Amino acid sequence: WGVNAKDDIYFSPNANPDWRHISGKLKYVHVSASGTHIAGCNSNDDIYYRAGAGGSWRHLPGKLKQVSIADNGSMWGVNANDDIYYSPNCQGHWRHISGKLKHVHVSPSGTHVIGCNSNDDIYYRVGPDGSWRHLPGKLKQASIANSGFVWGVNARDDIYARSRP
Repeated sequence: WGVNAKDDIYFSPNANPDWRHISGKLKYVHVSASGTHIAGCNSNDDIYYRAGAGGSWRHLPGKLKQVSIADNGSMWGVNANDDIYYSPNCQGHWRHISGKLKHVHVSPSGTHVIGCNSNDDIYYRVGPDGSWRHLPGKLKQASIANSGFVWGVNARDDIYARSRP
């Protein structure tokens, strides 16, 4: 799944570059590792959910500039004010989470959460009931695997990896 500069949405059913246009417009899209859940945000920060490639887009309540979805359908996102939100399911029942992040990512299992703030500081927590822990380094965007392995990109677009938070 991906979006282009015109917010057009594309999907490739395999590793080959066989991109298919998907109806709708999103500035950001995230697909769960299993491919069963897709979430995204449009240019108005409206939130959309889709149950797999064969599903259709469903508008969710709230406004987010970026969203991440786990295999269990739990979602994390941030709004235009860098406020952090969590929903235990793909229905958009949002709960405010303390802190400020410009980007957040949840692991496929929904256990690990990592994010970066406006100063490119990196924060990690275990699920919605954990607490944020500052990690060394500076990244503008990060993602985390079930194992806790972290991938990130800094302000110069250099790519970094870390075995665990």
